[in-house]
Amino acid sequence: PELVAMGAKGVEALSQLFRLTRTLSEAQTIQELAIILHANLMETFNPAQCWLARCVEERSSLTFFDGQGVVVDAPEDAPKKIIESAFFRRSGMLWPRMSEGVMEAQVAAPMVVPEKRVGIIVLQSKPDQFFDLFDLEYLAALAHTAAPYVKTTLQAEQTQLSLTKLRKQWGL
Repeated sequence: PELVAMGAKGVEALSQLFRLTRTLSEAQTIQELAIILHANLMETFNPAQCWLARCVEERSSLTFFDGQGVVVDAPEDAPKKIIESAFFRRSGMLWPRMSEGVMEAQVAAPMVVPEKRVGIIVLQSKPDQFFDLFDLEYLAALAHTAAPYVKTTLQAEQTQLSLTKLRKQWGL
């Protein structure tokens, strides 16, 4: 609804999100989802940095993915304070900041399904660009759109893992 209120630019963003849902629905693994999301974020926002992470419930931690869908350690340059703050919100957050005399911005949005956070997206602007309210709304809508796909894909992977364990256990 917030995007529609932003006129033609918002309607185009909703159209992009609709196309993204078709692509996300074809992903079979969390790695494929990470690749799709990363590519979409880089094309749409052209950020200096992009961090994607999914929530690992059993450890109450985040697992980060690079642009190739590979699980990586939490990047040292990831804005930990921003990730923590945004992760526990329902909507995205925008942080302008001055870095070496240049104005930059970080924008973050949690991926949330009803009463459950499944991940987070954080972007760092390039020194010559600045994220605005539209970018924040679009990123929040994108995270909201991606969240059910992340949840479903994680559940499918967990089910497959359990099935493999049972087959091993029963010698099948």
